Amino acid sequence: MEKDVCFLSASELSEAYSQKRLFPSDVVDAVLDRIEKLNPTVNAFFYVDAAGARENARQSTMRWKSGSPLSQLDGVPYSVKDHILTQDMPSVWGVPGIDDTGPWTVDAPIVARLREAGAVLLGKTTQPEMAMFCSGISGRYGITRNPWNINKTPGGSS
Repeated sequence: MEKDVCFLSASELSEAYSQKRLFPSDVVDAVLDRIEKLNPTVNAFFYVDAAGARENARQSTMRWKSGSPLSQLDGVPYSVKDHILTQDMPSVWGVPGIDDTGPWTVDAPIVARLREAGAVLLGKTTQPEMAMFCSGISGRYGITRNPWNINKTPGGSS
């Protein structure tokens, strides 16, 4: 049985893209479908930019098909925690009182480098306030569940 694309590593995706066995558009669609299906229960994402991710994946697919990817990470989907700055996406650190209307005009260096490499940002993940607690419980987002056992939290600050 072939491995579900949602569980492929970045290097496996890059290899599949270079061999034209998979394309970023298909992978991003599969990951977004999985987020849509599981997030109501798991509560891992507080912000998903499906339209932006699909557009970036479409552009990446065109680059891979033409043999001109930006890097080996081109088309690899990723997400970042709430406190990591992202242009056009809220960064409120899991704090209930922070206004989430923006404007959000800056990418953290890691996000900027990943965008330059063509990686596809899906959205932002939940976290406890200020990423300071290890419970997986946030006053802003509620409880984030462990995807392998929803009766538990994932622990850590994510």
